[in-house]
Amino acid sequence: PAVFSEYMTTLDAVCDADKSLRRNFPNNAFAGVTFNLGPRTVTYPHLDQANLATGMCCVTALGDFDYRRGGHLILWDLGLVIQVPPGATYLIPSAILVHSNVDIGEKETRMSITQYSAGHLFSWVRGGMTSLSNVKQSGGSVESGEIRWKRGMDLLRQWTAPVGRR
Repeated sequence: PAVFSEYMTTLDAVCDADKSLRRNFPNNAFAGVTFNLGPRTVTYPHLDQANLATGMCCVTALGDFDYRRGGHLILWDLGLVIQVPPGATYLIPSAILVHSNVDIGEKETRMSITQYSAGHLFSWVRGGMTSLSNVKQSGGSVESGEIRWKRGMDLLRQWTAPVGRR
């Protein structure tokens, strides 16, 4: 909920500052969307380095494929391979976890809709609708990367095991 709120507040500020901008979808928190129309959308291991490092990327898998045999999400840093059926949506911190997906069968189709927000968008809003380099050049102070990282991590909900189950 806190990450969603951060995204909504940031995108609200950008849209309020420039009335010519429109959200991709009503009540959506993500600034960007990519339609990967296949017919066999496959990604190689990568990071989405422009996305907000402490944020999430939203991916919806579409198509007609056997998710038990292909189309799996691979989170390389975590050593995980996850089945993703058509119609499923997942959120990942795509700027900090190397990820890809497995190919599908020759006569199958796989597409995806990916939603994200660039990290610079958040910096722009925090900088008063200008770049952090402009803030620095005009003598303003800019938070360190460490402070921005901690603030972002504080937005993530943490679970603790019930007493007696640790």
